[in-house]
Amino acid sequence: MVSTGLLPSIFNRLQRYRPSLGRNPEEDFFTEVFVAVLERDRSLLGAFVKFITGLNVLDAAIVTQQRFALPGVLAAERPDIVITAHCLAQKRHCIFIESKLESTEGDEQLNRYSKLLEEHVAADSKMLVYVTKHPEGKKEITLGHGVQFRQLRWYEIYAFIMSLQGIETANPLLRELSVYMREMKMTFQITIAELLAGVIHAQARATYWEILDQAWERSKIHKFFDDRKKLEGKWLTSELDDGDINYFSPSLPKAKLLLVFGFHFDMTSPGQLGLDVTGHELPVLYVALSHWEDRTSAINAHGEFYRSLSKRGWLDGNTLNLQSRQVVIRKQAPVSLAPPGALGDYLANALTEMLDDLSDAPFFT
Repeated sequence: MVSTGLLPSIFNRLQRYRPSLGRNPEEDFFTEVFVAVLERDRSLLGAFVKFITGLNVLDAAIVTQQRFALPGVLAAERPDIVITAHCLAQKRHCIFIESKLESTEGDEQLNRYSKLLEEHVAADSKMLVYVTKHPEGKKEITLGHGVQFRQLRWYEIYAFIMSLQGIETANPLLRELSVYMREMKMTFQITIAELLAGVIHAQARATYWEILDQAWERSKIHKFFDDRKKLEGKWLTSELDDGDINYFSPSLPKAKLLLVFGFHFDMTSPGQLGLDVTGHELPVLYVALSHWEDRTSAINAHGEFYRSLSKRGWLDGNTLNLQSRQVVIRKQAPVSLAPPGALGDYLANALTEMLDDLSDAPFFT
């Protein structure tokens, strides 16, 4: 499936890797390791191309740090990974992949790569892929003509690798890569112990923000907030103020809305959920929406919607904060000690389901 010829050893590839000015050594090192594993397994590389593009390819080649010297441009462009492939119709496909672990996009980096693909790469289909360890939404990409864009997270690629039945056993290098990705925390696998550590140690709370970011990315209503051009202020965060780790949406004065979602810790009754660690317990997931409208008028106008939420377990939040001139709706759920599947996905999906309960709200149209 892959035409490779004689490959240099992995050790030679890593020896050729060396940190350079303006580049992230950890990211470059991981890129070399990742590509070394893919280029040695024809089935894996073909499956990876299909995972990204949906195409079944006959052959493929993968390289790192390929230089593209452009006329009139002093510094050459060097996408992290370039894949070229051919399918049954002998059409040529080219994929640029830019990878980020702890850093973020360089100045106009994706726009430059898109223009490079459009104007200087000959292929029947062209795709620019941006892979990050952390959430980094991209909405302002200027795509060149005929260039597709896809954004992925490294935990999705890890899940793809693990979905290939038997490949870990058959390919010892892939097994080592999967272990390395787990060690680099690129898998979105979270344990109960890590959740509890986040309660006690501030430096361990990144786990919670990762879950909240995942839930928001997956929700249907994030577009309503993200597409508003004139938000008053920015998203705010709270970290164990009043026992919460949560996000506050920007103010939406015309829609008269405020959204809050996150984790709540009841510090007054440790062990309520059956697990007590130094006076702390597992958190409760919750979503709350405040609708600043005269309460009677709002209920008259949107009563059917509020009644539908009540049937799905939402509560009248005004009993919690006594702000009678607004409607507050709230839903919460305990964290399960034995969730189905991966804990991180379970928590993110549970929050996403609550957020999506609000997607058909009449004031989100």
